[in-house]
Amino acid sequence: MQNRREKAREALIKSARAGGRRFWFRKRRKSAGILDVCQAFATHSWAERFCQTPQAHLISVSLALACLIAIAAGCALHFLFDWLPSPVTALISPVNESIWEHLKLVYWPYLAAMLALTKKKGRACRSGWLLSLLAISIALLAVGYVYHICLGGESLIFDIGLYIVLMAAGFWLPGRLGRVCSHQTGLAVLTTALGGALLLFTFLPPNHILFADLSAVHTWYTIPW
Repeated sequence: MQNRREKAREALIKSARAGGRRFWFRKRRKSAGILDVCQAFATHSWAERFCQTPQAHLISVSLALACLIAIAAGCALHFLFDWLPSPVTALISPVNESIWEHLKLVYWPYLAAMLALTKKKGRACRSGWLLSLLAISIALLAVGYVYHICLGGESLIFDIGLYIVLMAAGFWLPGRLGRVCSHQTGLAVLTTALGGALLLFTFLPPNHILFADLSAVHTWYTIPW
C-alpha cells in the first residue's frame, strides 16, 4: 500500500512538471501530498494562485491593509500644508493645486509602504515596486494633464477616483512585475531622481503648465497659446 502511494505521488509530480492542469490535480490530490504538487507546479506562472497557503492569504491581507493606509495617508497629506504651513511640510504635502504637486500624494505614501513591506525581504524584491511607482506617477501626470489641461475638467470625484485606482494598481502590479524586471539599480536611480525633483520643484517650480496652480482660474485659460 505504501509503495502504491509513493508511485502515485511520483507519477503525479512528473505529470505536473510536464504541464498538468488544475482539474487533473483535483482528481488525484487524494493520492498524493498537496505540498508536493504545489512544489512541482511552482515552475508555472499560474501555480502561485492555485496552491494558496495561509501565508499567501496573510500577504494578501497585508497588501490590502497597506494600500488602504497609504491611500489614507495621501488624503491626509493633501491638507497637511494647510494645517501646518512650513518648509518641512511643504516637502511632502502639496503647496498648491498644480498637477505636479499632487504627485506627492502618490509618491511619499507609496514609497513608505514599499519600504515597510519589503524590509524583511531585502532590496532584491523591490524592482517591481520601483517600476510600479514610476508607472503610476507617470500615469497621474499624463491623465491629469489630459483631463485638467486639455479637456478643462474640474471634477473632484474624478480626481479622487483616479488617485484610488492608481494607488490600488500600484499595490497590484509588483507581484506581476517582480520577476520580469531585473534592472533594479536603474529603477532606483529614476525613483530617487523623481523624489529629488519633487523636493526641488517645491521651491523652484519650472514655468510649465504642469506646475501651475489650477485652483484660481479655469483650466482652459491657463494654456499658453
